[in-house]
Amino acid sequence: MVNDINTLNGSLQALGEKMASNLTTMGVPSTYDEGLNTLADKILQVAPVKTLDHINVELIAGNQILSYADEQKIPDSQYATVRFTAYDVDNNVIPNLALDFKVGSGAVTSVVTDANGGYEYTYHSLGVGDVEITASKTVEGSLVTETYGIEDCTFYHSSAYTTSDIGSATYPIGVDLPSTYELSFIFHPTDRQTSGGGNSAYIKLGQTDNDIWVGQGTTSGSHGIMVRPSSNHWCSTISQIADNLAKLTYNGTNLTYECNNETVSVTPSSSSLINRLRSVVVVPKNPIKEIKVKPL
Repeated sequence: MVNDINTLNGSLQALGEKMASNLTTMGVPSTYDEGLNTLADKILQVAPVKTLDHINVELIAGNQILSYADEQKIPDSQYATVRFTAYDVDNNVIPNLALDFKVGSGAVTSVVTDANGGYEYTYHSLGVGDVEITASKTVEGSLVTETYGIEDCTFYHSSAYTTSDIGSATYPIGVDLPSTYELSFIFHPTDRQTSGGGNSAYIKLGQTDNDIWVGQGTTSGSHGIMVRPSSNHWCSTISQIADNLAKLTYNGTNLTYECNNETVSVTPSSSSLINRLRSVVVVPKNPIKEIKVKPL
């Protein structure tokens, strides 16, 4: 028994000396009173654990609306870089925090915030439509999450196609369209150019002139779908001279045009009539802008 006690005392003595040596290395004095006071100060200096309260996200580079057609022409030109930042309830950033991260329909992965509480991600256009990028974490049974939405278009052109010439101007596009899609654009159906043969503003689909045109009709205010060369499917006239958003949806069977709460639909005889964004035709009074194509 005495030998066991001596062995235990020796082990404790060795452990104590080792702890004293380590504490001295950390700046804790070896004398009893000073050592306890310094050790207490160091314990009090330990930062409290921060609990996630909310996540913010911002676009820090690139664009929120992307065009895959432009990405194919100039690689890495169409991208969005977003930064997610984690905060506690006092709005302090939280570094080295693991978050669940998901891009579109992809798998959930784990990422870690940097020294400033942030995580950055760059998305490059694939032309797949609307994409959500999400960072989240479950805290005490509640989900804390933030999402950034990207419009990853097959084709996107924000600025207006215009002309000052008498008659009309044609802008070639030449972009193949998805098997099903939504095509939207903004124009003025009421502002029809009556000189130079009574030209209209519209978008040409398909491969040749004898395909489908979408937009302004042959009379002021009429608008809808023209199946070339002579089959017109017009909505009623629009009296408002202003920007009007038109949406064209192809579901694989029917082509549906909608503008100003009016709708008209046709069934193309062949997908070749509507599988290509061929060109944009404008007149002086009627620019066409904000053209977007996204797969359904």
